[in-house]
Amino acid sequence: MSYVSGENRTRLLRFLATIAGYYSSDDPINVPEKKIILPVETSAFSSSLTFYMEDDEGFPIPTRQILVLRERPDGYIGIMFYNFTGSDDLNGPINVSLFQRLQPSDYSTLPNCEITIAEIEDIYMMNWPECDDINNDLLPTYLATWTCDLTSYISYKNPQPDITKSKPVYIFKRKRFPLLPSMLEGVEDFKDPCDD
Repeated sequence: MSYVSGENRTRLLRFLATIAGYYSSDDPINVPEKKIILPVETSAFSSSLTFYMEDDEGFPIPTRQILVLRERPDGYIGIMFYNFTGSDDLNGPINVSLFQRLQPSDYSTLPNCEITIAEIEDIYMMNWPECDDINNDLLPTYLATWTCDLTSYISYKNPQPDITKSKPVYIFKRKRFPLLPSMLEGVEDFKDPCDD
């Protein structure tokens, strides 16, 4: 697999290595959330670093997406998220080999709706807009913090008058998932930021 030249792949790989894993809360009754973040290769986005995300908040059908990383000119990490369009293979347990068969037409996205990531000494701050849920021209947003061990986030529903009344949700990494060997090709001396 060949990746887009010029991107700071080491930086993107450090981010992906930090967040990849299986997450769940310590309070499954009140916070039933489970999350899978898995590095994957896709034929549709073959020149980019990608990961599969499954977000199960206790609803009958979990949210499943492919997310594509990029280094932005302004110094932030950008993530575009892509929804699956109509594949029957996405019901039930996921088979990652499916991503090699899907083409760009099998995904949909919202143009100009990008997740923004800022890195502060191995802590990643995320601003995730809910672009498909615009309310009175205002955009609901998730604000999240990611480390090697956990993530916490709050849902800031505009036009919420006081964000300080939002309670953070904490989910903890229970299992780490490795980067794919092909993702590390051409990157010398990569050090996983979460290795002790």
